[in-house]
Amino acid sequence: MSTLRPAAEARLVTLRAELATGQDALAQLDTRRTALSEMLLRIAGAVQVLEEVLSTPEPADPSADGAAPEEPVCPNPYAQEPTSSRSP
Repeated sequence: MSTLRPAAEARLVTLRAELATGQDALAQLDTRRTALSEMLLRIAGAVQVLEEVLSTPEPADPSADGAAPEEPVCPNPYAQEPTSSRSP
């Protein structure tokens, strides 16, 4: 029976190493799963917001032709009058 003990001890070392490797892999998967769940939660929230925005009717366009309303022109008080380069 003395030959069984060294083989069992060697197997125990191997199994402990595999156990540690498996636990590390599981911890990494848990971290990735948490990150993925958080990302999906953010995406679901964005989808919900966009669905609400798209389900709200748009206000009526004030212009009949669909063109954007013109903005009033604000004169520049510092602008110089154009001068003619021709002499009389």
